[in-house]
Amino acid sequence: MPYSVRKFLSIFALTTLSLSVPALAAPAGLDQAVAEYNSRHYAEALFRLQNINRSNPSDAMTHYYMGLSYQALNQIQSAQGEYNWIYAYSKDQRLRYNAYQALQQIQRWSANRAYQGQGNNFARVQGSPYRPAPAAARDAAGSGVPS
Repeated sequence: MPYSVRKFLSIFALTTLSLSVPALAAPAGLDQAVAEYNSRHYAEALFRLQNINRSNPSDAMTHYYMGLSYQALNQIQSAQGEYNWIYAYSKDQRLRYNAYQALQQIQRWSANRAYQGQGNNFARVQGSPYRPAPAAARDAAGSGVPS
């Protein structure tokens, strides 16, 4: 068999085989979970996505939508965890870029939010129902003697 015919047959065989290999399909139920997310039913979407993630923990798209759902439910640390997973393990450059952008957005939001974790500010008010008055003040109020 001449060289050109062998070359043609090997190229033909490779292209035929590559066309017959199915593309990686999305996990079962992912479309329905994405539809729930797009309908703004974030808790339902997250429940479905967590179930999908149990059976297919390495699917980057599942982690991405879990991150979006967590973020929509204001569960920021969980969202950051999902975005970090995508950025570390996903081979899809588009998802890695989106995860990076989401992490940047969370970082900007966290730096500018009003509550910075100061604790219960109501408890700092003297005589607040959240914080009892000091013992000296209680004793003075109970004795009827003005101080």
